[in-house]
Amino acid sequence: MMLTVFVATFVIFALVILGMSLGYLIKRKSIQGSCGGISSLGMEKVCDCPE
Repeated sequence: MMLTVFVATFVIFALVILGMSLGYLIKRKSIQGSCGGISSLGMEKVCDCPE
């Protein structure tokens, strides 16, 4: 039973990753971040790294 769940989960993850990679290869677009991120929520940066 446990091995069946593991194999099913692995196959589902592999199909999702394959689907995402095919979408990336077909559209030829670079992977982008989200719209706005933390700054759109009005939150300050936590780190002291330079801009």
